[in-house]
Amino acid sequence: MVRAACRKYRRKMPKIIAGARLARDATCSASGNSLALVSRGRLGQSLGEFVGQLIRITANFMSPFHPLKRLGRAVLLLTLLSWVVSAAAQVVDWPLWESFRRHAIQSDGRVIERRANDRTTSEAQAYALFFALVANDRGQFERLLSWTQNNLANGDLRKQQPAWLWGPDTASRWRVLDANPAADADFWLAYTLLEAGRLWQVPDYIVTGRALLQQILTSQQVELPGFGMTVLPGRHGFVLDKSRLRINPSYLMPQHLRAFAQADPAGPWQNMADSLPMLIRRASPAGFVPDWVVYQADKGWVTDPVTGPVGSYDAIRVYLWLGMMDEGDPTRSALLNATFGMRRAVHTSQDSLEIINTVTGVTRGKTPAGFAAALLPYLGASQQSQVRERMRQQIQATQQKAFFSAQSLYYDQVLALFSLGFMEHRFRFDAQGALLPAWDSVSGRSR
Repeated sequence: MVRAACRKYRRKMPKIIAGARLARDATCSASGNSLALVSRGRLGQSLGEFVGQLIRITANFMSPFHPLKRLGRAVLLLTLLSWVVSAAAQVVDWPLWESFRRHAIQSDGRVIERRANDRTTSEAQAYALFFALVANDRGQFERLLSWTQNNLANGDLRKQQPAWLWGPDTASRWRVLDANPAADADFWLAYTLLEAGRLWQVPDYIVTGRALLQQILTSQQVELPGFGMTVLPGRHGFVLDKSRLRINPSYLMPQHLRAFAQADPAGPWQNMADSLPMLIRRASPAGFVPDWVVYQADKGWVTDPVTGPVGSYDAIRVYLWLGMMDEGDPTRSALLNATFGMRRAVHTSQDSLEIINTVTGVTRGKTPAGFAAALLPYLGASQQSQVRERMRQQIQATQQKAFFSAQSLYYDQVLALFSLGFMEHRFRFDAQGALLPAWDSVSGRSR
């Protein structure tokens, strides 16, 4: 009887394997706020149909084993269903991410900036980790994290912040070129680890994220007299003298600060989030955010003496972050109001926003494709639908070359991944900064 049942099971095995492959190849395709299960192989068969077949096959297989029929069927069925559910939670069908992964990420998880001597930065690794989480791409996430930890953090992110720059030295040896950490990358790493731990239920990620946050506070937290606490952009090079500190506004993403306040209530994060509108307003007197700004103890926020009043490749991210804020965040309106200069410039200088004099408002340089994409959520939040639609159509006309080819610029691609991913409802943030990816919209609504 046992041999007969096993022969019958072997005949059924191809159906189980085929169904498992179907589940493995299934991807979650976001459309609006809904999820549709799409199979790359057999589109006509849903996961539910496959599970039904699996139940029938399992029941038939267990039927000869009468003494253990109920218990054995239940154990085997639970095991197989667990396998199916795990296999079904596969990478989201996100063409832009797939293109970036194919052209910019090495097989071992290193993100390569091909137009910059094939270098790798902690920022690029952190961004890619976030996109992998949004895409539910756990395999790629692990490879990115492993490479980052082993090559930039001496093997342990819980004990060492990652170096910001890795690449070939003058002797063509590949190694860390600058061990100084970068706060923007570290914030993104900590945030993504905390959210990945919550969404994927991996406690180790949360432990690492919290440890990284504590390292940032230990090495880079400073108090600005008359203003409050903030974090320096790096461990070295940002204290100009006893009374002046250099800050990069784009490193302070409101959503991060809200999420960190939840993860570390005793930290300065809530106060930093609440004081961010004041920083942006005082650093941007003409309504344009600068790349860099200096805090001087007796004068407050003043123009950076090295970079001058310039808003460009760093500052563009501020508008992107604000555009993706939840309407329930109490600082959203104040932050949008503080950037009134950009709201005007998109009407008068839409094609020349690469470099902006943040004092005079004069713009120059052709607007890069990534800049145009980054402004889409901001224009939506600012209720400038006509300008946004015009810019969106321009992006559509050039996006294949700008974002999907091997020659696409790294920075254009990451700005587009953030912006277009948000506009396509692949993810959003709630008022407390929690990430809500489309593939996990139900559990993503709660912390």
